[in-house]
Order: sequence, then C-alpha cells, then structure tokens
Amino acid sequence: MYKGNALNHLRLISAILLTAFLAACASTGSSNLSKSTVNAFEEGKTTKDEIASALGHPEQMMNFDKKGLENYMYRVFLKKPPEDMFAEDKYEVWTYSKWSYVASPIPFTSHESHKNSIFIINSNGVLVKKFFGEKGKLSF
Repeated sequence: MYKGNALNHLRLISAILLTAFLAACASTGSSNLSKSTVNAFEEGKTTKDEIASALGHPEQMMNFDKKGLENYMYRVFLKKPPEDMFAEDKYEVWTYSKWSYVASPIPFTSHESHKNSIFIINSNGVLVKKFFGEKGKLSF
C-alpha cells in the first residue's frame, strides 16, 4: 500500500508542476511574424495576398491617401517621412504584432518578446514599404 500511495503523490506533484509551468506561458498575435519572414517580402514586388498568405489577416487595416499616410507615419515614428517616400496614391496600411511570455518554474528566469510590423500597400495591391521592430520599436 505504501508504494501505491507514493506513486499517487508523485503523479499529483508532477501534475501540479506541469500545470504551473504551462500556466506561465502566453502568446498572442501572428505566430509567423519574424524578422526573416518580413525580410522575405520584397518592396515593389510582394503582393498583399502573399503577405496575408504568410501572416494571416492583419490585426489592423487602415486606408490613407498620401497626406494621411504621412500623418500616420509621423504619429507612429515621431518624425516626418521624406517627402518623396510615397507617390500620390491610395494606400492600405496593415499592422501585425506578436507578443509572447514564458516564465520558468525556476525563479527570475522569464522571457518576454514583442515584435511588430507595418506594411504599406499601394492601390495596385503591391507592397511599397515594410517596417519591422522588436520590443515595440520601429524605425525608418
């Protein structure tokens, strides 16, 4: 009887430890978002369908004309884009992000990552500009 009781205790402890470990993991956003995935998209060549195929539907989709796009970029990057960065056109702006957090059962060994990306697509459905950042920082 003692052997069976010890085995039950071991199972219970194992289940508690596994539950504690799994409960300390979380992620949200596009699971395929990575620097290498974004780098594979070519400005002037990649289509919005190819982006959607690789990353899924964007978290946010906005429509702008040239002036509206420049204002949006100023709000995001806190600086004005170069005047010749975009032609007069209508644009779609797609945003993606990926956040994950893993806490280990060992104290003080957690890991958090945050990646985000912005894709600017012209009226022909072609990527004209892409941005990728980690830890919430984007730049151009």
